Amino acid sequence: DAQDLLPLLESVDKTLHTKLKYILDGSYRQLGDSLEDALEQCNLPKVFAVNESHCPELVQSIELKTGGEQLAVTEQNKEDFVLLFLDRLLISGISRQVECFRRGLLRVVPDQIVQRIAELMSVKEIELMVCGSEEIDVEDWEKHTQYENGYTPESPPVRWFWEVISSMTVEQRAALLSFATGSSQVPSGGFRFLQPELFTIQRVAVTDRYPEAHTCANTIDLPIYSSREELERRLHFAIRE
Repeated sequence: DAQDLLPLLESVDKTLHTKLKYILDGSYRQLGDSLEDALEQCNLPKVFAVNESHCPELVQSIELKTGGEQLAVTEQNKEDFVLLFLDRLLISGISRQVECFRRGLLRVVPDQIVQRIAELMSVKEIELMVCGSEEIDVEDWEKHTQYENGYTPESPPVRWFWEVISSMTVEQRAALLSFATGSSQVPSGGFRFLQPELFTIQRVAVTDRYPEAHTCANTIDLPIYSSREELERRLHFAIRE
């Protein structure tokens, strides 16, 4: 069922997930658009075939089912199309790569251990252990931060820094964490397990520079700005650019 695979897609490609839900629930009809219009607007195939190359004119399309090149996507078969599209994207289309990964993993981790981990842990727990958490706890982040070159937790720029982070969206916090450490995810267990160093805010005795990051040391150089507004403006610019 397409609804079973859609949640998996959301964790991989939220934009495509939104597009396919839009096709399935028929929201386009409220705008007076046809299914064909919606597929074109979403840059999705209009037939049961996909092209996975950046140069489609040089590579033959892959049929999602026999005769798919000649089978148009319609209101009657669109759920079947989405299901086959998701299967190609998340299962059959990457089966060779997954098998190569499996063989490589078993060269460094014995099969018995892999099986034991699979028995004891859920997929989400394994992901958390390997990749870290997407949820960023600002209090935990602040608690496990160290300060250098004259800054303390009570220094005005430091207080403003944490106030700005507390007001950020989830996406902005992830962007800042990536800017400072090279990863947008928190280590399993929280910021106290950040490697190779704890997150560090380092005082820079200037006022006209943007914050700079040293990802190899999980450090941000934070100038001594004269106001929270100036710090917020320059910090947002730094993580965007």
